[in-house]
Amino acid sequence: MSGPITTYDALVSAIVEAHEDDSAEFLAYIPTAIDLAERRLEKETDTDGMVVVTTVVATASSYIIPKPTGYRFTRDLEAVVSGEVVALKKKVNSFIRDYWPNPALTTTTPLYYADYDKDNIIIGPTPTSTLNLLWTAAIRPTRLSAGNQTNVFINEYSDSLFYAAMANQAEFAKMWESKKIWEEKYLNSMTGTNNEGRRSRREDDTDPSTKPDTNNTLKGG
Repeated sequence: MSGPITTYDALVSAIVEAHEDDSAEFLAYIPTAIDLAERRLEKETDTDGMVVVTTVVATASSYIIPKPTGYRFTRDLEAVVSGEVVALKKKVNSFIRDYWPNPALTTTTPLYYADYDKDNIIIGPTPTSTLNLLWTAAIRPTRLSAGNQTNVFINEYSDSLFYAAMANQAEFAKMWESKKIWEEKYLNSMTGTNNEGRRSRREDDTDPSTKPDTNNTLKGG
């Protein structure tokens, strides 16, 4: 391999070099192999790499809020009310409907949110005035291409991205033994990546599988 994988073009070059195939048919499939690799990493990467904080405006008397572009899931949702940050608790849609059955009835501070559909959430109570929502969410990165040379997968997980793309390309070429090798390399790299994510979450007690050694007395635990 000629150098580190730091751009889309470098990734394409690495795939060609590793497979030792620059035929027109092979080259034409590489963007598809990379796209499939990105989609796989979106589903299987368990870190904060795709988590961003974005500000969304909740307008007065509005209880349905559009999700950010590329939305995957919410980590935290907070409302800024009179300069103070209020954390909203996640509930199911039916809970909010029962708790706040009349969306036209407004109050200053929303307390809960739930998924409304794939494009929106619902909050309750309905705010009286326009509020800023601080939305900590996993956002789908812009796809890699000749016109978009970098994203979080290139910057943070280039090894896993490369191995996944190589496995896809080997499948396209019907190189089944090669596919097994690259698949194993991908799985090994993702184990390390996701272990890092779990270790980082251990600090704030949000890891679903790992608990701290002692109770957090500040939480009354």
